[in-house]
Amino acid sequence: MPYQGPIDYKVTGGFFGTGDGTPPLHIEPDGTATRDAAPLTLDSQVVEDLYQKAADARLAMLLPEYNCSCADDYVHVVTVRIDGMPRSIEVHEMASYPDRLKDLLDMLQAIAGER
Repeated sequence: MPYQGPIDYKVTGGFFGTGDGTPPLHIEPDGTATRDAAPLTLDSQVVEDLYQKAADARLAMLLPEYNCSCADDYVHVVTVRIDGMPRSIEVHEMASYPDRLKDLLDMLQAIAGER
């Protein structure tokens, strides 16, 4: 699988430009993660599912940004390493983007939002 490095996720934008309150998330392939600078450990099945969703989304084939040109929209930013090179995708919430990316964004949002 070409997705072997860490995955980073954050939400920016909104009225004040600070996102929707979702804490930044950094996930290592071994399941160690930080969310809002707090350590956390993800189950190996969760990590495997996350990397499979990244593979299913075919991130290397996507545009770098899906923008709606909407004022105050939230922007989901996902950064992964594909064959050793960092690749970031920015997805504005109200933009049209490929359905295959939705499962990955939903899972990252759920992990980042867990308390």
